[in-house]
Amino acid sequence: MKDTVLKRSRKSFIVSYAFALAFVLAILFLYIIEIFPIFVIYLLSFPAVYLFLFPEYIKVSNSYLIKDESIEEVVGIATKKKNIVTWNLVTGVSMSKGILGTLLNYGDITVNSMAGERNNIVIRGVNEPEKVLRQIEKKIGKRFVE
Repeated sequence: MKDTVLKRSRKSFIVSYAFALAFVLAILFLYIIEIFPIFVIYLLSFPAVYLFLFPEYIKVSNSYLIKDESIEEVVGIATKKKNIVTWNLVTGVSMSKGILGTLLNYGDITVNSMAGERNNIVIRGVNEPEKVLRQIEKKIGKRFVE
């Protein structure tokens, strides 16, 4: 069976994007009414740029692989850190969704490991978390059949 690669959904960053848009509109308003010198406008633009770029950094730097024998969390761009949990070490799996997650259909999946809380894998902001949860439960269920 082929591996499934999961990334965080942009929908999970909607609040960050909304704040960034509000910052841009406020900066545009301050620029139009000319209350502050231009260098202050430039300084105020840094939070807006950060609020737009940080979600993209998280999306690029975090990935999750669901394989036949394990689940892997890969974090980093230049340097990579891998957390691998084989299905026989999984003690449980759970899903959580907030209000926005329920409306936009994204949520978090937590895979608990026997190796300790440090080795738990939390897949944050994934699209269609119920589908991913069922896929992981199938993989866990296979270990009892074999």
